[in-house]
Amino acid sequence: MSIRLSKKHGLNPSVSVCFFCGKEKNELVIPGRLKGDAEAPRKAVWSYEPCDECKKYMSEGVMVCVVKDGSDPENPFRTGRLLVIRDEDAKNIFNVDPEKTRFFFLEESAVEMVFSSKVTA
Repeated sequence: MSIRLSKKHGLNPSVSVCFFCGKEKNELVIPGRLKGDAEAPRKAVWSYEPCDECKKYMSEGVMVCVVKDGSDPENPFRTGRLLVIRDEDAKNIFNVDPEKTRFFFLEESAVEMVFSSKVTA
């Protein structure tokens, strides 16, 4: 495998960010020349592979990422709040199959409705 260098930006490095929690991963991505010889963003999601912390959470239960109400469904605005719920609760409360899904987004208002007495900010 080889990297095509950007004429303007060289290796064009970028720090990989976890799609799930939005935190920086311990990875440096070297995309080289991008379409239109664009500069790579300094931080970006480059894959759907969870970071080590999210992998741990997903092994313990189903991870719920709290997002702003009404945000873009393709890339919702993450609030930074994460919940991990038991597989049984994911099935019973949210109709999520833990065999297929270890993660889902949930809007703030739904979190407050479902977990109002259980969640602290």
